[in-house]
Amino acid sequence: MVARALGDEFVSEYEKLQKDLRDLAEGIRMIRRATERACRGGVLPAVEEGALTPLQECAAIARAIYRAARTPDHQRPVGRKPNLAAQDR
Repeated sequence: MVARALGDEFVSEYEKLQKDLRDLAEGIRMIRRATERACRGGVLPAVEEGALTPLQECAAIARAIYRAARTPDHQRPVGRKPNLAAQDR
């Protein structure tokens, strides 16, 4: 009886971890889409492709954000000034 209860608890916890991992992956995809949109709008530089893990994906997105923070507006290409509000409609 105790073994079965522990087994059920383990399965329940495992299913929760799987759901959390799926939610994490979806959250990272949402952030990736937002950074790609910001890149097209001239706010962020491109994010590298080819990340294999959630941590690698987050690192690539963070590097793009850091690069954008180091690039003053006057150094951004002409015609690539941010206009994200129009894209969100």
